[in-house]
Amino acid sequence: MSGELSKEGGQLALRFLLGIPDSGGKPPELPPERYLALLTAAPPPEATMANLAELETVGYVRAPVGTWRMPDTMPASASNDGAVEFGPFGDDMTEPVTHAALVTDGASTAGTFVMWWELDQEVQALKGQVVRFAPDRLTRTII
Repeated sequence: MSGELSKEGGQLALRFLLGIPDSGGKPPELPPERYLALLTAAPPPEATMANLAELETVGYVRAPVGTWRMPDTMPASASNDGAVEFGPFGDDMTEPVTHAALVTDGASTAGTFVMWWELDQEVQALKGQVVRFAPDRLTRTII
C-alpha cells in the first residue's frame, strides 16, 4: 500500500532536512547549519560525507546556505532564500562540477550528508571566477 505525506507532514520533513525552525522557533534535531558542497560526480546510493566526490580546487570551500523559504503550498517545497556563492577560485577547476550536496559541516567529513541536486549543466570555473546559485535555485519538493 502506498501513501502520500500531508501538507504538514511534507513541511515537517523539509524542516528537518533543511534545518528550518518551526513556527515556535524550535530547531530540528540535526544542527541547523547547512552548507553546499560542489561535487564532480553523482553521490552513490550509500554515500556518506567521507565518500562524496567533492571538488578539490584552490579557493574552494563549502558555502553556507543561510535561510530557506517554504511557501504554504502543496506539495511541500522549500528553496534557498538567498544566493549561495563559491570562489573566487585560486586555480582553474580541473574537473567540471555536476552536482551539489547539502551537508551539515562546513569543512570536515564529520557532518551529515542530507540531500543532493544534479546541476542543469556542468560548471567548470576558471581561476578568479565565482560560481553562484541564485535565490530559489536549490529547490526540494516532497510529494
